[in-house]
Amino acid sequence: GGDELVHDWTISHSYLHETRTAVHMSGFRGATVEHSYIGPSWSKEAIIGIYTGYDVIVRNNVFVDNCQDVPDDPTAQGCTAEIAAFNSQGGGNYDNWAIYGNVFGSKTTRAIAHSDGVILGGGGPSMANGWRVYNNVITRMDSTDGLKNVAINLQGSDNLVFNNLWFDLGAGSSIGCSATTCENNGCFS
Repeated sequence: GGDELVHDWTISHSYLHETRTAVHMSGFRGATVEHSYIGPSWSKEAIIGIYTGYDVIVRNNVFVDNCQDVPDDPTAQGCTAEIAAFNSQGGGNYDNWAIYGNVFGSKTTRAIAHSDGVILGGGGPSMANGWRVYNNVITRMDSTDGLKNVAINLQGSDNLVFNNLWFDLGAGSSIGCSATTCENNGCFS
């Protein structure tokens, strides 16, 4: 992409915690985040790809207590998504992400509102194509103080979401899948 600044880097076997956005990718190609424990964090996303971010792998991580309200920023209350790649102003390349083998959960007793789901690819005028989201577990995301959207939302083409499991979510959670193909996903209370 024309806005590419960084390429081919890896975060592996890390503990990313007590921070705002754990992984902020802007202007990159070819990133891997793997085998890490991510959370708690205080921001609208745990991993964000913005402006340009493509050819990304997020695998075998544990996400816990991310997207908590930012104490000194009243606009950062709640969560866009645990993982989000978009540019609300348009443009950018968000193609070819593989997100698999991750666990998303919460140990807090207060629900954290998610406006766009657990995983968001594309948004507004930006599209995300060629995503593969599979073999992830979304659990223990209670929604005691409001709706929690724990869906997977991918806007674009050739996006596959399969073999993901939602369980122990609590009343008021909104689950689902919006992608080119959604199959073999399950939800258990």
